[in-house]
Amino acid sequence: MNQELLDAVKNRQVICFYYESLHREVEPHVYGVNAKGEEELWGYQTAGQSKSGRVPCWRLFEVSLVENLYLAGRTFPGPRPGFPGNRPPLDTILAEV
Repeated sequence: MNQELLDAVKNRQVICFYYESLHREVEPHVYGVNAKGEEELWGYQTAGQSKSGRVPCWRLFEVSLVENLYLAGRTFPGPRPGFPGNRPPLDTILAEV
């Protein structure tokens, strides 16, 4: 379990990290564990890069692939419109906005 991710979700802190060698800026909404026992982060990517080229958009990140995580130094106001209706199924929710 990643305490920094738990705190970021609970405190609505924007986070930055590298994922698949690309820099991401994300509003973390849900941190949990899937059916395979893998930790995942569901968030709204607001800036940075993506292989699809689509930003901003919702993304699911496998936490084991997140590198160089740091806080962006600002918060976001709360859940994005439509949340949690679009949330992926997770077996265990560790933190949620």
